[in-house]
Amino acid sequence: MTSRDTSQLQKKYVYLDHAATTPMDPDVFKVFTEYSINNFENPSSLHEMGKRARKSVENSRKIIASSLNIHPKGVIFTSSGTESDNLALQGIMRHRAKERPHLIVSQIEHPAIYNTAKYLEHEGFEVSYVPVTSEGFVELSVLESLIQENTQLISIHFVNNEIGTYQPIKEIGQLAKKNNIIFHSDAVQAFGKIPIDMQALNIDLLSLSGHKLYGPKGVGALCINSQKLTSEKFSNLATFLEPMLYGGLQENSLRPSTENVPAIIALGRAVENAEQNMNKWKEQGKKLQEVFINEVLTKIPYSYLNGNQEKRLYNNCNFRFDGVDGFDLLMLLDNQGIATSTGSACSSKSDKPSRVLTSLGLSPSDASGSIRLTLGKGTTAEDIQYTVAKMERALKQLRFATHFQ
Repeated sequence: MTSRDTSQLQKKYVYLDHAATTPMDPDVFKVFTEYSINNFENPSSLHEMGKRARKSVENSRKIIASSLNIHPKGVIFTSSGTESDNLALQGIMRHRAKERPHLIVSQIEHPAIYNTAKYLEHEGFEVSYVPVTSEGFVELSVLESLIQENTQLISIHFVNNEIGTYQPIKEIGQLAKKNNIIFHSDAVQAFGKIPIDMQALNIDLLSLSGHKLYGPKGVGALCINSQKLTSEKFSNLATFLEPMLYGGLQENSLRPSTENVPAIIALGRAVENAEQNMNKWKEQGKKLQEVFINEVLTKIPYSYLNGNQEKRLYNNCNFRFDGVDGFDLLMLLDNQGIATSTGSACSSKSDKPSRVLTSLGLSPSDASGSIRLTLGKGTTAEDIQYTVAKMERALKQLRFATHFQ
């Protein structure tokens, strides 16, 4: 065996990019493969095997609805969080096009929201972008000042995908309700990690994705709060939202095409797992996050935490380092077997500094000196110590190369 082969065997691999995607749980994968091979029938078919598939799909719908405290008919299965976001924004705005509707989103939304808002603006719809504080929070007074008579929809994410900060969702929901405005929240990062009650939070529409909570890729849902819809309207949700696709009658005529049965069943199992383990994962993640943040800020000079340390999702650590480029740091860590990111995976091919970080008031160079590390349920204290040690060495190497003092 060569020395190179030996070094490869000795390399430790640490995955710290769980905000980008998570591994599928073994029992979730088992369900996924079972319904791909042995229970593959089309749930729209009228034969007994088709009815069996339909029953399984509806069971997953009930599981998700129960976790959010909404009616099962309000759960519309999609291919992803991005599709769910598009269906929410385009569906509401296009359905009310004759009223010349106004949309409000924050400046730090995920690209699935932000770029959809930009597209709608290009199409002639009126859009306002709420600025945020230096820690990434939407201020209610600023949001309220942007409300107009024709404001039909407010879309604010539950948790930011880059810096992990929570938004004041309940208060935003109350503000929207007071002004008779529909409130949508992209909860892709939050769902499965923290309890969400759409009724209590006054959330009318919510987007989620399977692969962020140890489920499969290729499945998500747009969840609709039954408080906004009478039982009569549930019979045809297309009277509430304009669909983006046209075809069959699947998903209450809002999302035609044959349902992705294996992924939908697997999503239901992933949601069950998340509900059962939520407190344990939170406690474990919070302890590791505190250690990680303290270790980095204590041991590494000229290091900073982006976002608020307390009001952030327990698996998110987003650091900024003076005198380095985040991409260079990412590549050095990758060479050591540590997977991180410089921001949203959906924007990773862009050479521009993070829109989220510059919206906090950071300069382009400061924003470019940042990396995001997100923990998962399999992350250990050993992983954290290993990563901190490798970060120290990598930063010294990068700073020496640039003569940073």
